[in-house]
Amino acid sequence: MQMFSGQVIDPLHTAWVVDWVRWVVDRAHAQGVAVAANIGITAIEAYMLDPVVRQAIIDLGDAVDLFLDEAGATAARAINITDGAWRAKFDLIRALPEDKAYVSINQMTERKLVDASDAQIDWAIANFLLVRNSASMFTLCGLQEYAVLIEHPKLEIEVGTAIGAPEEQSSGAWVRRYRRGFVAVNPSSTASVTVTLPAGDWHTFDGTILSGSVTLTPMTGLTLTRGTQVPRR
Repeated sequence: MQMFSGQVIDPLHTAWVVDWVRWVVDRAHAQGVAVAANIGITAIEAYMLDPVVRQAIIDLGDAVDLFLDEAGATAARAINITDGAWRAKFDLIRALPEDKAYVSINQMTERKLVDASDAQIDWAIANFLLVRNSASMFTLCGLQEYAVLIEHPKLEIEVGTAIGAPEEQSSGAWVRRYRRGFVAVNPSSTASVTVTLPAGDWHTFDGTILSGSVTLTPMTGLTLTRGTQVPRR
């Protein structure tokens, strides 16, 4: 007897999977064991906007103790998560409880992080800082560059704690203030946007000083600090 439709999105099959995960979590918790799950949030806009998929991601995120997001902001591809898929993912992550453990893995297009473009690295970092909560963790790596210790100077940028939620500016840019930093993301795949900076001088990683406003090209992320971005050592 066939139970499911065989379609990529099947509400009945999705409900069964969610119920099974809840069953596993309940039994693990009874043994004092926490549960982490790799929950897919893809770059496919039609998939991300489907109400069945969105609700399943919310339900699975609620059920487990740690939400692992292996797609990050890059989905391990040259064209990063943008437009409607970006907004859908943004909304889902921001809907997580403030204390939900959330891990963002950001694979680069290149096989090794050392060969990755600054633009993609900056995109991943800015997107994470835009959506993170108090229990979030983040990593960068090359495509499937797992099981090795990877360091990068930009992972040590100090922005302090967030002093507000993400905000959308009138241009379509998304921004967030930190005690010692400011992040901006342009999620559009086609349009440049103008970002209005908070008052004062802001420093890029390479030492450029910005003030007033800055233009972000499509699929661009920017992380700024109040002072020179000197890695912790």
